[in-house]
Amino acid sequence: MKEIISLLFKLEGRVDRKTYLIAGFGLMFGKYLIDSLVIFFLYDIYWSPIDYLSPFISMDRGFIYPLKPSQTFYIFFLIWTLPFIWIGVNLMMKRLLDAGKSPWYALFFFAPILNYFVMLALTIPESAKIITKKIQSESKEITNSISNALYGILAGIVIAAVAFVCSIYLFDIYSTTLFISTPFFVGITASYFLNKDGLVGQGKSFSHTMFTLALASGTAILFAAEGFVCILLSAPIALTVGGLGSFFGYHVARLRANRKQLLVLFPLLLLFGLSADKLFTNNSTMSITTQIEIEASKEIVWDEFIDFKTIEDEPSGFFKLGLAYPISARIEGEGVGAIRYCEFSTGDFVEPITTWDYPNLIQFDVLEQPQPLQEWSPYGKIVTPHLDNYFRTINGEFKLETLPNGNTVIIGTTWYKNEMYPALYWKVIADKILSDIHLRVLKQIKTQSEIRSKTEN
Repeated sequence: MKEIISLLFKLEGRVDRKTYLIAGFGLMFGKYLIDSLVIFFLYDIYWSPIDYLSPFISMDRGFIYPLKPSQTFYIFFLIWTLPFIWIGVNLMMKRLLDAGKSPWYALFFFAPILNYFVMLALTIPESAKIITKKIQSESKEITNSISNALYGILAGIVIAAVAFVCSIYLFDIYSTTLFISTPFFVGITASYFLNKDGLVGQGKSFSHTMFTLALASGTAILFAAEGFVCILLSAPIALTVGGLGSFFGYHVARLRANRKQLLVLFPLLLLFGLSADKLFTNNSTMSITTQIEIEASKEIVWDEFIDFKTIEDEPSGFFKLGLAYPISARIEGEGVGAIRYCEFSTGDFVEPITTWDYPNLIQFDVLEQPQPLQEWSPYGKIVTPHLDNYFRTINGEFKLETLPNGNTVIIGTTWYKNEMYPALYWKVIADKILSDIHLRVLKQIKTQSEIRSKTEN
């Protein structure tokens, strides 16, 4: 067992082509088998091997959204995938070392589709007689010069800036490459420069990477390219993957790899990754449903939904950060063709009614919508690219059902499109925000309805 754990998770050592073939493709098949069986037994859907062309493409394909899995499923799927990213890069690096190649080529793991050809190619060369010259003991710590630390920070900021500009302004996409591959590249680069002339330790390398990512984020805020809210929402995935990169950067520095290869590989892999992201993006419609039980009849609940009053409760949670939250609503007209205006903190939703089934169901399209959030910035109000239609609601509905105890359950559903990737990561956040919006509205209807029901009874 110790040998297996060391093979998969520890950075030391090397892997011959036979072990790489068995371990690498065995794990790939095992993950596919487990994932596909879970999908099949939960949703009775067959998940084909084509969905595993890339560990990131499988997260972004529209295949999974119609299944409407729970938040727990999405979170589990994300957590379940992260160790395989580590194992994949780790095995590729060990195989490269065993074949006498530069460990920098392990970055090809982040090149969608191409990574599989690289994996296949690595099963061909035999073990080299001399892998690397170990100059320093791993346990020996040598204080690194300030210049190397600064070079690492500068290189990390440049990498993040180039990736940001290329992804958003050149390819017009908030991509998986931007949120996963780029933090890894920043981590490995910052850590490598810090350790290239003397190992300072993995703990210090990790801290240095976190500091570099924080400075890169601060630079985006300083130049008004991003606001605090988006940085905060993307921080969990960026810091996690960046931390993984810092450990690989430390290991690459220990092996004395040529840094010039990084300067060549990064721009090539960045452009390739962004091109693949653009090719494999989807425009799937997702949904989130929330419900609440109300001690009142359907007729009363319907009337109070139509006669919706201003929400007096102060915003909480994400809403305090500047995300749009509902304040009041009104309906002009009656029946199909009436217009519902829903006032949010950032502006109004304009929602033409498409179904008016008193007192059971009301459905509407979203004709106009305001910005999803107000970014925090030292420059006051800024309009960042992701506020412009990358996330948009399509339509919604409120359904009323009578329970056996005479109470009413009101069920709110919103359908939306999201064009920020990795899609599963942003779906977890989007679903949480939309669910909180639903609850804010439903609680107001509950309060109004129960007050009226008690008054009339």
